[in-house]
Amino acid sequence: MPSTSDTLPSDAFDNPTTQLLLEWMWTGSDRKSCEELNRLARDVMGHPLFKVSDLLGFDARRATAKVDTAIARHTDHWEEATLEIKVPTGHGDPIPPFAVHGFLNRSIVEIIKSSWSSIEAHASEWHYIPFRQFWQRPDGRTERVHDELYASEAFNQAYEDLQRQDPEPGCTLERVVCGLMFWSDSTHLANFGDASLWPLYMYFGNLSKYVRCKPSSPSCHHLAYIPKLPDTFYDFFLKHKKEPPTADLLTHCRRELMHAVWRHLLDADFLKAYTHGIVIKCADGIMRRVYPRIFTYSADYPEK
Repeated sequence: MPSTSDTLPSDAFDNPTTQLLLEWMWTGSDRKSCEELNRLARDVMGHPLFKVSDLLGFDARRATAKVDTAIARHTDHWEEATLEIKVPTGHGDPIPPFAVHGFLNRSIVEIIKSSWSSIEAHASEWHYIPFRQFWQRPDGRTERVHDELYASEAFNQAYEDLQRQDPEPGCTLERVVCGLMFWSDSTHLANFGDASLWPLYMYFGNLSKYVRCKPSSPSCHHLAYIPKLPDTFYDFFLKHKKEPPTADLLTHCRRELMHAVWRHLLDADFLKAYTHGIVIKCADGIMRRVYPRIFTYSADYPEK
């Protein structure tokens, strides 16, 4: 989070009072003391733009989420897309596809390129070649150790399959697997009401779980905000079919929306990279041809 609002877009805050309060929280000491309380009174509450009335209904999580969304719109190559889903009718004339606007997302391929080539990406921690680990028990028996993705049978098999493929014409670069791990879960922004966000994150299984779990590690990549089927769908369906949508139809459309999200994320650039790889000068200075492979997706079941 930036230390000042100079680099933030103008629509990141509801009002100057919210901006002042959030900046106080983000800056200064990470342990609020008497001096920090003095700073709150002097720099925030004593600021000429501070208005107590602006704090009516204030929620720090909601305000922080709004800032994150505003940053996402203006930085890190985020794009805003429109998704379309086909709506089954069962009988009668077909109806046009339903458009879901405002799908914020980033390119998987671009994240791979920037992360694998970044000098801050734990160059010494990357595992380009998988392996199998075994433990010899005191009684002499050997037992397989399952602890990291790059030591799993699935990763080893993907790497071996890649080496058996014909190389790209004229390419002698080392070919490696980029292990993709996705995670998403709907997050409520307030104790009351239904305000929520549905972030989607991406990790690289080439890094140890002990690196990925560190908050200070730049190993968690924000990929998208998954949209929910908007309330306007009810009026859209009622307008075209003269009857409300059933619970089963709503469930079907939520599933279709999730499929539309992944069709957009797994775009032509990703499919090309999956088949032909991406030539990247990795963080250790060596050129490699990197092939993305999806291994895990941890998520809830929002289509229900």
